[in-house]
Amino acid sequence: MSLTGFRSRERWEQQVNAYQNTLWTYAWARYHEEEKKNLAFSVNDFLDVSTRPRFPYLPPRFSERLAEALPYAAMLAGWNLVFFAAALVGFLRFDVR
Repeated sequence: MSLTGFRSRERWEQQVNAYQNTLWTYAWARYHEEEKKNLAFSVNDFLDVSTRPRFPYLPPRFSERLAEALPYAAMLAGWNLVFFAAALVGFLRFDVR
């Protein structure tokens, strides 16, 4: 229910930034490793990165999402009660004659 929005995007961006840092570190380590093996290795040569770390996005737990959406759900329920009570009072005050 609350996997969209600003907080969800911030969480996504934090995880993407952490992954990019990890991937950058891995790529440079892999490049220097290949450079040590082959002195003629350059940035134009093929660098096998098939063992690179993968990016597993971890969405927030259900309890966190529920806690984030609960105040808004409570406000909706409260407004429903207020408007229902106003409609009921208006109906009861109506003259039937």
